[in-house]
Amino acid sequence: MNKKYSFLSLAIAVAIAGCNSSSTGKSSPEVKIGRYMAGDIHMHSTMTDGDYTYYQVAQKAFEQFGLDFIANAGHGGWYWMLDEEGYRLDDNGNRIFLEDAPEIGEKPRHDYDYALEVARDSKTVARDIQMLDGGAYSIVKKVREMYADEGQFVINGLEWNVPGVNDHASIGVINEQDGEIIAEFHRNFDYSVTDHHGNIWKDPEYKWLAYAGVQFLENNYGQDAYFIINHPSRRINYKVEDYRSFHNASELVTLGFEGFPGHQKQNFRGGYDNNIHYQMIDGELVDNFDTGRGEVGGKYDFCETNLPEVNESLYYHAQTYGGADYALAKVGGLWDALLGEGREFWLFSNADFHHIRGDFWPGEYQKSHSWVEKESYEGIVAGMRSGNTFVTTGDLITDLDFTVSSGNKSAYMGETLVASTDTSSVSVKFQTGQKNHNDDIATLVQLDVIVGDVTGRVYPGNPTEFNNPNNASTYIAKSFTPESVEWVEGENGWVTVEFELDVEAHQYVRLRGSSNGANVPGYTDQYGNPLVDTLKARFNDGQCISEESGDLEQWNPEEPWNDLWFYSNPIFIKQA
Repeated sequence: MNKKYSFLSLAIAVAIAGCNSSSTGKSSPEVKIGRYMAGDIHMHSTMTDGDYTYYQVAQKAFEQFGLDFIANAGHGGWYWMLDEEGYRLDDNGNRIFLEDAPEIGEKPRHDYDYALEVARDSKTVARDIQMLDGGAYSIVKKVREMYADEGQFVINGLEWNVPGVNDHASIGVINEQDGEIIAEFHRNFDYSVTDHHGNIWKDPEYKWLAYAGVQFLENNYGQDAYFIINHPSRRINYKVEDYRSFHNASELVTLGFEGFPGHQKQNFRGGYDNNIHYQMIDGELVDNFDTGRGEVGGKYDFCETNLPEVNESLYYHAQTYGGADYALAKVGGLWDALLGEGREFWLFSNADFHHIRGDFWPGEYQKSHSWVEKESYEGIVAGMRSGNTFVTTGDLITDLDFTVSSGNKSAYMGETLVASTDTSSVSVKFQTGQKNHNDDIATLVQLDVIVGDVTGRVYPGNPTEFNNPNNASTYIAKSFTPESVEWVEGENGWVTVEFELDVEAHQYVRLRGSSNGANVPGYTDQYGNPLVDTLKARFNDGQCISEESGDLEQWNPEEPWNDLWFYSNPIFIKQA
């Protein structure tokens, strides 16, 4: 494997030489030892509803698309037994597969729909049984062994059917030896198992069982376990109070959310096609199904409306914006509300791979880059927990060095800087302009610096605050383009942007970057905010398609490559 070490690691010689300040007198941050490792912890295979064996998925992720770690995160529920090669088996032990079908294709050998068609009656094995006795964990172990010498890691996990929420999350526990940990969690906390006996655990009154599941992970596995909310706004079931309650249940295990969901090839990016007729008005979810703007699969006439106004008035809560979930994309929205409490609640991105019809392979289009000091299972989860993670689509940037400094103190993503002055120095170094997996040169053309106030925790006893999904203090503090004087280009695609930031009592700063810049029809508003992705079906070479000729079937699965982003996790700043 070609290990790509970060700018920070390569600069270690400077630290050893004792260079504590630059020629300008500014503090140089302490250099961290380690590197960013690229990962994806949400994908599917023949264990559940994927079209490929886990061997095939891992091979693509590791050997073709450059990931360093992945997780087995098949759905909870009821599926088939497997043989040692990952074939699904019917009740008689016969393999279920399409003869003469290609290994990879629109209708491949292990097509899930075909399995449903010919052997639905054999889809009766609970995932906990499949994990222990049905071949699943033995496959995980074999894949783990195949790539161990390459320094690549395979975590055993689950896409949890979350009780009371009726949506999904990724959980994982490292260092398990026999599959029993995930099996036990599935038996006790997955709503599909209890649902099999009465369909009661989806009701919101049973959220207590979900919070108990997170506490179970902490109490039994501590820092070896993680919980991350998947595709948060897809069903509009996760409310901000749920985020807060999960984090309250276990800050150690609740790492964050999938701000960039998978299924990025689909007509509705992220698979967010169930609730397009909903929109947020004054913080309330309103069903506008009858307004002519909402029927799923219907037509939308945005041509007569100014794009920025469209973005403001049609903020569909259950849609993606430049591929990002609404909870991430809206400046001052749900994620900013959590950061405004000072919560260490982090951003991640996963492919949610099932098949090639609407999904990219893990690592092909999107990645989470987590800083890992010790390359081990413990080191990877510690890196995810640290908050020193940035996410990318289309490899818009391939490395990042983001610090905030004051005097002789510095902080990286996920850390808190105690500032000695009212002004802090922000340094952003990133590598862009590299060829991605679409054979394009991915180039960042606008960098946004987003700042918000931290005002302290809110509690369930005050529902007005606890249920508020907004942080009105958040704003785009600065934007930089290649024309900015602060934008300094170096060798091998490295760009440095440095500036001073006025800091009030307690704030956070995070980054966002795009391949399009501001005010691009169908993509961004005049500030560079991403527009709702359904607009992209309305535009062709910048020209709005008329309602008569335009519908969402015109979506080009290559469209996401024209719309690339990166987002960082925050650095917190508080005055001494």
